[in-house]
This record gives sequence, structure tokens and C-alpha cells, in this order.
Amino acid sequence: ARDELQRAIKEDKGSLPAYIALGDLYFKDNLRKDALKIWKSGFSATKSAVCLQRIQLMAEGDFIKLCESELSSHPARSDIAAMLGALFLEKGENGKAAQILEDTAAHSSLSHHILLVAARQAKNSNGQLPDALRSILNKANQSLSHYACGNCKSSLKEWTSHCPSCKSWDSVIPA
Repeated sequence: ARDELQRAIKEDKGSLPAYIALGDLYFKDNLRKDALKIWKSGFSATKSAVCLQRIQLMAEGDFIKLCESELSSHPARSDIAAMLGALFLEKGENGKAAQILEDTAAHSSLSHHILLVAARQAKNSNGQLPDALRSILNKANQSLSHYACGNCKSSLKEWTSHCPSCKSWDSVIPA
């Protein structure tokens, strides 16, 4: 399977499913450095946040560096800022979260703005968030890694190369 996925990547540098599947294979075989290398290459080639999510699960430091380097130029910089802001909020680095989210708030999603409000609130109150805001923040974080099939509209918690419901390939997109 690895050889076929590597061949697919050589033939089509923009093949997100091949990058994800190959990285996942390496990860399952406990070849973490190889998995990280593939996902980084996949992000470089496709600019897909799916690669960033895989990197975040495995190597937080690499994820932070990669996100920070992409914030000024990436077409989906608001999404990247939201992912990075959510991570900093989880780590209690509220000032960093607020700054990143404020710098990219001009053309951002509702989730981005919810994260920004939470970061400002946490920054100004030593990390204490009201229960209602914490609940909204949790929903916003969940929406950052929510996917749906473009064909049958099935909801998925994780990106996959094909939809488990309708079996269509390369139809799963961020919801």
C-alpha cells in the first residue's frame, strides 16, 4: 500500500487522500518521523488544514511553527488562526490566543469570533470563563474539525478519503 500511495503522490502532488493515507500508515506502524514528514509535504502541496490537524495530533511544536509561518499568506489563514488560537486557549496561553485571533479577525468565521471572545474573556479574568461561554467555546472547537460529504451531506468527525455512507471518493470537506 505504501508503494502505491507514494506512486500516487509522485503522479499527483495535490493528492490529499494519498498524503493522509500514507502518513496514517506510517503513524500506525509507529514511524512517527515519516508520518510527520509526509503530512508536512502534504500541507505544503495542498495547503489543506487536514494535514495540519494530523500534525497537531502528533507534534504540537511543529504544528505551532507551521501555523505561525502560514498566518500571513495562507488563503485560509482565518481557519489556521482559529486552530492555533484554540490550542493556545487549551494551554492557558490566553494572551497569545487573543493576539492571533485579533490579527486575523477581519474576514473570519463565527467560530473564529467565538474563540476571540473567549480568549479576550480568559485573558482579562485569569483564565476563568463562565460556564455558558465555556460550552460555546467547546462547540466552536468541535466545529473546527467537523467534516461533511459534499455528495450525500453525511456528517463526519474526522476527514477521510471517501465517504463511509455513499462511498464517493474525495468528497469529504470541512463543514
